[in-house]
Amino acid sequence: MKPPFFSIVMPTFNSDIYIQEALFSLKRQTFQSFEVLICDGGSTDQTLQIIEKFDGLNLRIISRSDTGVPDALNKGFNSAHGEVYFWLNSDDVLLTTTALE
Repeated sequence: MKPPFFSIVMPTFNSDIYIQEALFSLKRQTFQSFEVLICDGGSTDQTLQIIEKFDGLNLRIISRSDTGVPDALNKGFNSAHGEVYFWLNSDDVLLTTTALE
């Protein structure tokens, strides 16, 4: 049986002090069949620059103003291609390398 493809939606706004660790926690996963949709609400800090320099993940950035986390999540999930949807805030991390398995 083929493993499912995950769509991980990450809403963010001015998260430059957190987002790199969140992305590293995804990069360290042993299961790598996923895309990451980062839904940025128009950050004015270094969030987008950090994301754009991040290598090793299947990233898509949706950057436009929104009305908050629910709106950002809707934009992300509406653009998702996965069979399984997952939500990870930009200030959260997956603690184990096998969390997605």
